[in-house]
Amino acid sequence: MRNAFSLVFAILLAGCSGAEDESAPNAMQPTAPSEADLEVAQREAREVFEIVPLPEGVPAAPVSGWCSDTVCAVNQVQFAEADWPAAWLGDYDSQRNVAYCLISSCDGAVQIDKSAGCAWRTVIMEINADDAGDVDAASMETECADLTATQRNLAISKAARITTQIVALIG
Repeated sequence: MRNAFSLVFAILLAGCSGAEDESAPNAMQPTAPSEADLEVAQREAREVFEIVPLPEGVPAAPVSGWCSDTVCAVNQVQFAEADWPAAWLGDYDSQRNVAYCLISSCDGAVQIDKSAGCAWRTVIMEINADDAGDVDAASMETECADLTATQRNLAISKAARITTQIVALIG
């Protein structure tokens, strides 16, 4: 089984068309991947990442509707099938990845929801207080500070619901 670095490197190379003559106008220019390329990238990602079943009662992962490149397709698999379900089961690293992707979109793979990203940063500080450190505290402060008062209130409410559900799932 290939490691994640090899997978990403292979996918990036697959997104370029290399002509023998480098003076050719399209030499090594990125090309849009075909639907088949995206499916191959997702299938290979499923072989690399630990796929976690979505716990009962957990909402579907907020992935974007469509990816235009293989990096996005791989990130969608990692987010929706590994990090999202594992975050709801209390996994610290997955919770950090979920918060990050909700803020940044992870190359277009995830729908940006800054309020939800702030909520997950808050959950990290509550659920994984022993693992969370200065970086997590700074991330929470930075990402939540950018919100309006209404968005912050929504984030606090979301964090409380998420925390309650995680506690119920992990006992």
